[in-house]
Amino acid sequence: MNVGKLSKIYKPTPVNSGALLPYEWPGSYFIGEEEIKAVTKVLRTRSPFRYYGQTNEEPYSDRLEKAYCKRLNRKHVLAVNSGTAALSIAMKAMDIGPGDEVLMPGYFWISCPITVVLAGAIPCLVDIDDTWGIDPDDLKRKIGPRTKCVMMVHMSGAPGDIERVADICRKHKVYLLEDFSQANGAKFRGKYVGSFGDM
Repeated sequence: MNVGKLSKIYKPTPVNSGALLPYEWPGSYFIGEEEIKAVTKVLRTRSPFRYYGQTNEEPYSDRLEKAYCKRLNRKHVLAVNSGTAALSIAMKAMDIGPGDEVLMPGYFWISCPITVVLAGAIPCLVDIDDTWGIDPDDLKRKIGPRTKCVMMVHMSGAPGDIERVADICRKHKVYLLEDFSQANGAKFRGKYVGSFGDM
């Protein structure tokens, strides 16, 4: 059955009646002509992949990685297609696996515990504080011998108390993974989030 026939038979009612997305998810409001031109250029040069296309220019992904290396004062940055992919790669890079605990705030994006479970590890929730991030005092109570990583999730553009969390991680010799996919460009005491952790 083709779409034309289906549309005559089935008349769905839109859930949101065509209203704009709520401002809680503002990303789409900031797409302007510059972004549209960049995407159009990628499509016109048939260069949607990192190492393939009909252009001699440096790929956007390479430029993005260099910019983030500089911004975060890191030697290496890897651009991927999503925060979920980034967390999955980080789990592998830190050798997170069965029996390991990964502590994370109780306020998170669903990818955070899912990537831990897919690695065979155990996601453990830590209370949040007024920043919506990990409460350092509760982290001190919950960190233990099976803890291999603390995942600091900077939700909705709000940086958590990353300095105290980083100090606790160093003291206990566990990895600190920063998920700042919702807080790109956010700073904590003048320093970019994403530059405090091991990853």
